[in-house]
Amino acid sequence: MIYPNRLPIRVLLLLLAATPWVSFAQSDDLMVVDAYRWDEVAPEDPNAAGRFGTAVETDGQWAMVAAPSADGRLGRITLFRAADNGRPWQVVKALTIPDGLSSCRAGTRMSLVGDWLIAVSIGSCLPLVYQRDEGGIDNWGLQSQLPAPLDVADLRRGFAASDVSISGDLVAVGRSETDFIGSPSINAMGEVAIYQRSAGSANTWVEIALITPPEGDREGGRFGTRVALEGGELLVGAASFSDDTFTGVGRAWLFERNLGGVDNWGLRRRFLNPRPSASAGFGDDVEIENSVAAIAGPAGDLTPAVSGDRAVYMYQQDADGSNAWGLTDEVLPQPTDGGFGGNIQMDGNLMLVGDGPGVFGGAGGWLYQRNGSVWPLRQAFLAADTNEPQPELFRNLGLSIGLAIQGTRMVAIVADNVFELTNAGSRIGKAFFFEYDDGLFSDSFED
Repeated sequence: MIYPNRLPIRVLLLLLAATPWVSFAQSDDLMVVDAYRWDEVAPEDPNAAGRFGTAVETDGQWAMVAAPSADGRLGRITLFRAADNGRPWQVVKALTIPDGLSSCRAGTRMSLVGDWLIAVSIGSCLPLVYQRDEGGIDNWGLQSQLPAPLDVADLRRGFAASDVSISGDLVAVGRSETDFIGSPSINAMGEVAIYQRSAGSANTWVEIALITPPEGDREGGRFGTRVALEGGELLVGAASFSDDTFTGVGRAWLFERNLGGVDNWGLRRRFLNPRPSASAGFGDDVEIENSVAAIAGPAGDLTPAVSGDRAVYMYQQDADGSNAWGLTDEVLPQPTDGGFGGNIQMDGNLMLVGDGPGVFGGAGGWLYQRNGSVWPLRQAFLAADTNEPQPELFRNLGLSIGLAIQGTRMVAIVADNVFELTNAGSRIGKAFFFEYDDGLFSDSFED
């Protein structure tokens, strides 16, 4: 691992009154934070880095950083833990990948909630399920793999998954490349499978529902490219969706459990691109929490006429009437950035937005905080904020992000999976950790 010799304190210029510190989860204000502390992690073995930082997840105490191309493209997920007394994040181990797999590329997308981490891949392996105390206290051992898809007439699918989201004992897995082979056939129609964890010590997982695009929305849009699950609500994004007017305009859908019958996942609402155009990619990423849905899309006329500018559109339940999801805010980065919104994470009243997959030359991450129905920008995490002595080595900062609130402490992770650790051009990757709490930090971590 690589640590800076001395970690700087950076004063935040927040235009807020000085008030006592309270928990993020209980407050609508960020409150005054005098400083943040900063840390960075890189692979222990640069020769086996394999796009370290392609996906990150954290709950504030633990952090998982994936390198899907490591170990001969089997993939490697490295577990980190926040040490006590202000010490830096420490590597714990690499999570176990089952024997006998090849070209799995585990960890292209991950979801961490409570004691469970599920990692999906673009290769030919089923999603990997890790449990915190499997094999010993705090061990994070491999518990199982999610079952293979159930046979369904007229569907052709592989094991490759495009996204995953955990909520309680439910897991949503998007498979955007599933083909419909009925008549007429549809390539890359997509699907989302819902799994439920059984009660008891066995912790088995059973597929309880399969969701395919609603009628009229089935034409090869890669439904399930992005999924976000909270309780009985499932938000699905498909940035490649094409309508009768534009190719790649994008679309998102909200499904609700028990709508239309017990355990039926009924369509609650279609979210159409507010600024439709060709290749606009609405639904590039989606997130849902606390009756708020966030959907990435084109900025359009929200910014000066710069092709490719992006925004995140915020929808709120009941904004347009009882259970009617209405648009309440249109969130932009500062400065504007063409990859903005490709990765969104929310926790409580905070939202972290990164550049996301498919972006080369990503700028970083942006932190927003909810204030009623709007989401003002609180902090940008850009290359200059990392104190990296060679910022020109950044290639994809913000490709993946992580966000967690733990009591009065907030952790934000902004990763770059092609960061060059040397001028020789070895694209190894790094993850940068930013932590806030009551501001009572020294200006360096103690050994």
